[in-house]
Amino acid sequence: MKIQSVSISEIGSPAKFGYHMELIPLDLYRSIQKFGVKIPLWLIESDKLLIIDGHRRFQVSRELKLRKLPAIVFKEDKFNRLFLSALSINITNNKLSAIEKLRVFRLSQKYLDNSLTEEILDILDLKFLNLEEDIIQFINNLPAWLVEYLHNIDLSIKNIIKLILFPLPEYENWFKMAYSLNFKGNELLNLLEMIHEICQRDEIGADKSWSLLSVDSLMKESMNQSQISHRIKKKVYDTRYPILNKINRVIRDRSKLLMKGSAGFLHVHWDESLEESILELRFAVCRTEELDLLASFAGNTENRQVIKEILTDMNFLSADK
Repeated sequence: MKIQSVSISEIGSPAKFGYHMELIPLDLYRSIQKFGVKIPLWLIESDKLLIIDGHRRFQVSRELKLRKLPAIVFKEDKFNRLFLSALSINITNNKLSAIEKLRVFRLSQKYLDNSLTEEILDILDLKFLNLEEDIIQFINNLPAWLVEYLHNIDLSIKNIIKLILFPLPEYENWFKMAYSLNFKGNELLNLLEMIHEICQRDEIGADKSWSLLSVDSLMKESMNQSQISHRIKKKVYDTRYPILNKINRVIRDRSKLLMKGSAGFLHVHWDESLEESILELRFAVCRTEELDLLASFAGNTENRQVIKEILTDMNFLSADK
């Protein structure tokens, strides 16, 4: 394979077969700025030379106003094998995000035959998924900022498919909020699922839930990003599970009765999701005389009654869910 020096003006742009999201990584930019392009591009002869491998090197070189690049130029009939080879190299050297894999699949659908698309699904380890046309259409219609967000949080393809339940523009405000507050993948899905359940229960749209929960006001409060995220998630959770919120308040108030006069000695814990009806009492015993306090606590009729009431509420809720 002969390496040639090719003029940038001869190379087609935009990158027809590019699937990477990060077009200009900083380390690559600095390397090319200092040393130039060391690894040749793979190009295919067409009306203009088309890039099969080296889209980001090309992008950086154009930003730096370089005139010529090292490249290996192949005949057009070599395209299929080259595309597969370049993809295999990228999979080996760089872990492609789910979004990038879907971009590869979309390219294969558009430009390659069915047998080659099957090979690509195998390379991408996507054969186990049934990538329906409506899923690809949904991804294609997402705005650029949302595609970038899903790429950055590296949401899995299975979870991206779940997003069909939350169509734009109805859920757009919720997506933008998660994007601006940098929600991780599990935080985004948990939030959207609760909003969806609230909307089904109350027979309202997601845009209506946004205003009913006064999220705009919460976003404008003078708190840091973490505090705002916590407030929003708590408000959504309390709205989705009002009975949990109510029972937890009752348990918290009754627990204070238990801890009265036992500060630093007794700690009360329970699962606030109330998935399990377990009340955990932790006793911090450091000195022998505190054993008398423990015996006194255990023998106190009022304490036993409060514990019974807490457990009754927890069991009632678990049975009623």
